[in-house]
Amino acid sequence: FAADGHSRAPSAEITSTERMLNHEMRALSVDERSRVYEDLNAVPTIAEETPELVHQSILGLHVCLNDLPAEGKTPFLKAHKANPALIADSNFCLLFLRADSFDCEKAAKRIIAYFDFKQELFGDELLTERITLRHLDSQSRKIICTMGSTQLLPVRDAAGRGVLFAMEKEHRRSFPDENVKLIIGRALFYYFMAIIEDDIETQKHGIVYIGYGIGFQPMLDAKETDVWNVAARLNSTIPVRLTSFMYCYDLPLLTPIMNLLIAGLPKSSRCRFQPTLGSELECRHAMMARGIPVTHLPYDLRSDGTVELNNRKFFNKWIKVRKEIEKHPRHAYRYKIKLLRLYDVVVGTGKSYQDHPGNQKFRELARERIEEYRSLSQKTKDGVERRRETIKRLKREFIENFLAEIMGTTHSMRFVKKVDDGIWEEATREDAMNKILFFFNRTGSEMLQKMKSQTKPPPPRAKERQTDKEAREEHRKKKAR
Repeated sequence: FAADGHSRAPSAEITSTERMLNHEMRALSVDERSRVYEDLNAVPTIAEETPELVHQSILGLHVCLNDLPAEGKTPFLKAHKANPALIADSNFCLLFLRADSFDCEKAAKRIIAYFDFKQELFGDELLTERITLRHLDSQSRKIICTMGSTQLLPVRDAAGRGVLFAMEKEHRRSFPDENVKLIIGRALFYYFMAIIEDDIETQKHGIVYIGYGIGFQPMLDAKETDVWNVAARLNSTIPVRLTSFMYCYDLPLLTPIMNLLIAGLPKSSRCRFQPTLGSELECRHAMMARGIPVTHLPYDLRSDGTVELNNRKFFNKWIKVRKEIEKHPRHAYRYKIKLLRLYDVVVGTGKSYQDHPGNQKFRELARERIEEYRSLSQKTKDGVERRRETIKRLKREFIENFLAEIMGTTHSMRFVKKVDDGIWEEATREDAMNKILFFFNRTGSEMLQKMKSQTKPPPPRAKERQTDKEAREEHRKKKAR
């Protein structure tokens, strides 16, 4: 399956997936191993892109492109001749540099492979064009627009990476009867490039790929072999940093297939492969441990234990937004926030917003400071009443400091609000402060009501009330007699 020609079969002493991965990890240097562990455990680590780094890297990339032999880069030379401005464009160069962590030599080889694969899929006419839905054939367009077997989740993981979820059972149903490599290759090429081309945050942080194979048994026929070859080719050509591959399955018989799959991956990808054997619940817990937003997984667990692709709400919105952007490219600026971060705070009302992990984290941090906020309305240490203007000023300063704290490097939270379906924008500072103020005032009032209810004497019990009533009635009768 390897696209770079450096794969090898497992040696005799490596007989299991775990031992194979351990063997590869030990072969890495300390820095490489640390980087892999951070990617596997959703630790956010990205290179700081200083102007000096960007400038020197782009120059180094062009030097590496010129040094590569001409006989191996014919499609690249055709693209350079047709549109020199594209190759010189800094945004285009940064796509590939970010995918290879600013390694100029690797990025240059990826560019050559990119144009080579693009020529195979779309021909010379579209070498320098941005691929859109209208460039796809009807079968490739159907796979993208109607199947939804591979979906980008609407929320990033704990490290800020995009999460690409593939339901293997549905993915198999989308395979065409013939020309599998070409049709699937075009569909996946378009989908990956549409995800990353205008999303700088995903370019920097990368993508986590989840192959969800619960209830699915591979047929190991020619179609699946062709699709795996296309996927491996995309991994080494598309300018995206796939930081980890997680495959969930529940059939122990698939373990030997996992061994073969891992052995066929390039060395750089092999160490990032995470096979998980277990039930739906065990796989869900494994994904949670790696920072995946499991509440947004697009499937339903049925009563008989099977899983079915169900939630296509975000996928349909994504397709709608893509069509709008491709129809009116100048409107792309409206879609500033492509995906919500896991710890974004959504400014708005509704249970779905309040259940977002970022809103839950915000409430947790705010509750820790509620007593400090309430103390601002109380008397000073000397017992002097504060003036209303002073209380208002102190509360505003407190909220400004709290906002700076949660948006700082410690928590890196961001306040966002919904503009339209699939369209988000960063909330203004005033909107964020109003949300914080509303929470503190409401929570403070609730706490005050709770404290008052606790200080009131408890109401008499029913038996005590009945006894008192009988005693009064007896007293009234005696007095009447």
